[in-house]
Amino acid sequence: QPPAPPEPEVRRTAPKPSMITFDALSTLIEPSVAIGLWYRETLLKHCDYNVRLPRPAEFRKSFDAAFNRQTDEFPCFGALGNMSSEQWWYEVVCATYEGVDLGDEVAAETLQEKLPGLYQELYYDVFATEEGWSLLEDAEYTLEKLADWRDNGNGPLLGVISSFDERLPSILNRLGVGKYFDVVVTSREVKHETPAVEAFTAALTGAGLHSTAPACHVGRSVGTDVAGAVAAGWTSILVDPDSIQHIRWPEEPIPELVDPDEAISDHWRDYYAGLKSDVDKALESTGFRPITVGDITQ
Repeated sequence: QPPAPPEPEVRRTAPKPSMITFDALSTLIEPSVAIGLWYRETLLKHCDYNVRLPRPAEFRKSFDAAFNRQTDEFPCFGALGNMSSEQWWYEVVCATYEGVDLGDEVAAETLQEKLPGLYQELYYDVFATEEGWSLLEDAEYTLEKLADWRDNGNGPLLGVISSFDERLPSILNRLGVGKYFDVVVTSREVKHETPAVEAFTAALTGAGLHSTAPACHVGRSVGTDVAGAVAAGWTSILVDPDSIQHIRWPEEPIPELVDPDEAISDHWRDYYAGLKSDVDKALESTGFRPITVGDITQ
């Protein structure tokens, strides 16, 4: 007797989410010009363009070091240490400029005199406004389509979950996309940074949904966006798979999804199959399965 034919493969998709959230930085918005260039040009302006300054890369290197130190010591932009975000950023700005070797072009005393003005311009005039930020390509188009689905097709609510300070809602409004969101959650507000589950729960409850409602988070980082979404029991979409090669995985194992066999296109499966073996093993241990935007709209 011939063997029975194999059972046809059934491709399962994740349930329609009650809400779709996005990380802000590098998923929806990005600095309008490089951070190092902003810092260099602002100092040059405050010196009446009469000095020769190091390359923008030197300012960016110093900024990264200052930002990381401040984040480690005072997480959530100072929210956990009774520090205002203004004070938090003032210290980052000062440390950034003080960490750059300006030679004889700008004396130490002169720099100290200029620091308050440099901070005021960068914090309020640049990075609190649309001057300092720009939307990523297709961000507004995507949000417009999702909002139409929500408003006219019983689609999911829309939100933002981001490690950002309280300026984020205003920035999104100034860029013309704040109107699309039902909730915007910042780490400064909830005192938790992604991948903390509390940030994801705050988004659901802030939108008037049950804390266990099905949801999907979109971002560019496996270590924060994907790991946090998986830990919260959400579905996740990794916008830029290349970022997986730069991830430092959490020491604690990430809880697996209830259904680890959620939809994954052949394109994504083939892509990840080509990554180095240790990354493949890390993905497998988390239970993470990337899906396409089309999956969540079905």
